[in-house]
Amino acid sequence: MRAKRKHAIKAGDLVRVKESTHDEQLPATRLGIVLSVLPSLKDSGICKIRFTNEVVMNFHTDLLEIANAS
Repeated sequence: MRAKRKHAIKAGDLVRVKESTHDEQLPATRLGIVLSVLPSLKDSGICKIRFTNEVVMNFHTDLLEIANAS
């Protein structure tokens, strides 16, 4: 059984992509603002994130850490 998150990720949250995830478009800070969260077939959702370099990408919530709750 999967442990529940202390804080469910929601639009407006500042998040960081975990170090174990790699993509050439990620900024060095790995920080971005969640624009929206879509449910998925898994326990996690899919977040649309605008990063500090203005790139918008989608990531599963399992790959994200909350940097600051809004």
